[in-house]
Amino acid sequence: GLMPRQVYLDKVHAFSRENNLLQDRNPYNAVHLRSFEGKCGHNDLDLCCPKLTHTQEILMERGGSIIDPLFVANDGQCAEDVLRSYANATDTVIMGYDRPCDGTECAVLDFELCVRSEVFVGNLKSSGDMNIREWRMARYGISGWKSVLSRQAEAFEVEKRSKFMTRYVVGHWRFRPDCDTIGPQRRDRQPCV
Repeated sequence: GLMPRQVYLDKVHAFSRENNLLQDRNPYNAVHLRSFEGKCGHNDLDLCCPKLTHTQEILMERGGSIIDPLFVANDGQCAEDVLRSYANATDTVIMGYDRPCDGTECAVLDFELCVRSEVFVGNLKSSGDMNIREWRMARYGISGWKSVLSRQAEAFEVEKRSKFMTRYVVGHWRFRPDCDTIGPQRRDRQPCV
């Protein structure tokens, strides 16, 4: 399914309680800062490593509240002035999962915390961000409008036509809309949600 292992869920629940990031009682937003080794490519450069003020503009544009806490997933690749804009914020900003974890585990925990957010700001170039968007839709029914991967006009048009923009953008993955229609052996060859 689309749920992390229980050991990860337990860590996410504990971290969420400690930081008051509870979906049902205290919504929060999330941003994934990712520089791609300084090569964001032709994709929305403003979404690779946006400063806090730019992220807040996007949150307001998409109906989020800048008063809500902001969870910041990042791998430390962004410029110092970008990271400082979050670290020096007067609003509640949580700079990633900061408990003991290693490599992939840290990424899974950040990923899950982004999935649970009210509004998520990522980047179209990141396959992880596309998966976060898809998991938000599949698990919580959160529309694409609340998962910002691009601010280009074409992306807005796709969002208006379909809530499954990720499948549109990376259609070569051949996602099927319903896992109940295929058996477990076919799921290995043809992923579904």
